[in-house]
Amino acid sequence: MRRSLLLWFGLVFGTAVTFFLISTDVRRQREELADLHREIYRHQQALHVLKAEWSYLNRPDRLARLIEKHLELTPIDAHHLAPLAAIPPRPRPLAEPTVGLVTGPATTPTTAPTTGAGQ
Repeated sequence: MRRSLLLWFGLVFGTAVTFFLISTDVRRQREELADLHREIYRHQQALHVLKAEWSYLNRPDRLARLIEKHLELTPIDAHHLAPLAAIPPRPRPLAEPTVGLVTGPATTPTTAPTTGAGQ
């Protein structure tokens, strides 16, 4: 009777310790998951801020002012364009490449291949 009672107390104690360890591990993993969710949220907010800043900096009126201020561009006039006759014609290809193509009857080699047995 005493052995079975000790066995049952041991099983109950072992089960209690196992449940305690599992619940502690689950609590730790939930805290870690909550930390990851907070970090993801912070990164998403930073990404939204960066997208808003990028949109603000890429406004067409702002870019036009910067272009006028820093680049010396002039509008295209007719004297900037060449007439169509000034463009040289496209060169014709000389011939089709024949590398790797067999066009005639197959030729036999002049020397017989050597094998490793005769050496």
